[in-house]
Amino acid sequence: MVLALAEAVTMEQKLRRWNYLERRRQHLERRKAMYEERIERLRDELTREGILSAITQKYEHMLLGLPSAKDKIYDRQAEHLVASLDALEEYIAKYDSIERELRSVTREIEEIEDAVACLEPRYQQLLTMFHRDKIPWRDICETMYISKTRLYEMLETAYQMMAI
Repeated sequence: MVLALAEAVTMEQKLRRWNYLERRRQHLERRKAMYEERIERLRDELTREGILSAITQKYEHMLLGLPSAKDKIYDRQAEHLVASLDALEEYIAKYDSIERELRSVTREIEEIEDAVACLEPRYQQLLTMFHRDKIPWRDICETMYISKTRLYEMLETAYQMMAI
């Protein structure tokens, strides 16, 4: 009995975070798309400008001992290449971090949705409106044709059903 009450509190706490998790997932999806775009842009820039081939040519000249009048140009290109590669590495690390957090948030949301899906449709509707959508209790009562007292009774019943 004590274990069931502890689980009910845990699920109730998860339900309270549902709205936050949904908003967090949307935010992370936008950030992920932004970093995908940045990474793609940097990769395109590196290949389009031919920076890699220019640096390769400089080092071929150096290895062969050939003099080059364009050392300053190559050095600027090398600095630009290093800065671009550092930025690319940083973007990829941030992207990976965002993707890990997004997977975690998505798992938590799916866990909540699975638990809610086990309930009767009326209770599903109530929990979704109350916790995920954060609809005010007056509007929920009006939509579901119930009183405030009945709303909170139904919430308690739902929490107890989810704990079993």
